[in-house]
Amino acid sequence: MTDASADYIVVGGGTAGCVLAARLSEDPAVRVLLLEAGGAERTPAMTMPAAWPQNLGSAADWADVTTAQADAGPGLMPRGKTLGGSSAVNALAHVRGHRGVYDQWPTGWRFADLLPYFMRSERADGRDPALRGTEGPVPVTAVAHPHPVASAFVEALTAAGYPRTGDLSGRSPEGVAWADLAMADGERVSAADAYLRPALGRPNLMVLTDCLVTRLLVAGGRCTGVDYEYARTTRTARADAEVILAAGAIGSPQLLMLSGIGPAGHLREQDIRPVADVPGVGANLQDHPIILASYAARSPLPASRYNNGEAYAALRSPLADGYPDLHLFPIPGRAPATRGRLRADRGGRRPGQPRHGAASIGVSAAAAAHRPRVPDGPARHRPAGGRPEDRQGGGRERGVRCDRGGRSVAGTGDRHGRWPARLHPPRRGQLLPPGRDLRDRPGGRYRAPGARDRRPAGC
Repeated sequence: MTDASADYIVVGGGTAGCVLAARLSEDPAVRVLLLEAGGAERTPAMTMPAAWPQNLGSAADWADVTTAQADAGPGLMPRGKTLGGSSAVNALAHVRGHRGVYDQWPTGWRFADLLPYFMRSERADGRDPALRGTEGPVPVTAVAHPHPVASAFVEALTAAGYPRTGDLSGRSPEGVAWADLAMADGERVSAADAYLRPALGRPNLMVLTDCLVTRLLVAGGRCTGVDYEYARTTRTARADAEVILAAGAIGSPQLLMLSGIGPAGHLREQDIRPVADVPGVGANLQDHPIILASYAARSPLPASRYNNGEAYAALRSPLADGYPDLHLFPIPGRAPATRGRLRADRGGRRPGQPRHGAASIGVSAAAAAHRPRVPDGPARHRPAGGRPEDRQGGGRERGVRCDRGGRSVAGTGDRHGRWPARLHPPRRGQLLPPGRDLRDRPGGRYRAPGARDRRPAGC
């Protein structure tokens, strides 16, 4: 059934998809179709900054979960499944990566190349206009009333000798700072809020939600359209100009490979007929696994006025390569974790709601270390299957194959904690599909560089 056509079809209404659809449709002569697997609802958890942990495991989250690694447990892999994507469900922190990380990328993608686009996207009043945007659609809010835990966090790191900086996205991207947050008037501003929703009245822009794209249509070496599922029926949309994949680091390579575009050898192993042998598809996957250590607070804590974070620190460990490789942040209240779904605890609270006398401190590794410490060992990604909206996701690290299976879950306690993670692992992962369609969601067994592989190498 062919029920839609456009000049441009954008697959995925996440951060990139919202920007693309809004910018392309500025030309009234260009017809744009945006297809998003999630819904269009803007829930209170997506709106109220302090409520963001309630998005984990909700209908707006693909809710991917890794299986246990050697010497470690399973972990959440949240990804936004809604208009705005992860920008609609994350913790609102508006912090760039360090210049040194971008400058390792190919020419055209280095910091100086990307800076004009960073600046074009944001409206960061009061920041250095040479490095920060002042007229972009995403408003950036500074913390005016810090939480006591955040204040203690900043004071403790400063007393320990770490430098203070006024702007981690400015001229001094190292040290302890108050976080910039993507919010305005007390509410989150996602990519959908900033880019897409202001454009919804354009007659040349069509946005379809709850539509899972299942296949790219290729004819004569050119992608001419897509098949997608809506209301339990398969439909087709045709593109006169281009099909643009914006389904993210997981969804885009998965859809390419399930459409026969990727490493031909593995596609044949999965009974997928290769359309184009492109070994790089699905390669170079990077993520930032996080570990939480938690502690109890000594006295009741007030609720956060912001994102439960408010302060941020970019610091160097002994393994750093010339720039900070650790990010630290406090989280007053219950640790933001779920066990597959949001469930009330014994006190009637849902995960993410403040718990008096409890707080967390996150530690996130912001750059690669040549001698990895976390995680130590492999992990297979085992997302859920079944419903159409649960079919896309997965990830793979070096030397690991896909896995089919059900959901495994991990929870954390209600205490003060630290979250170490590696945001730029020195080895790059790969994502491989498990079967012929999206009902078999891909899995990826994550193996950290130098880790001891205690699991079989195959599925």
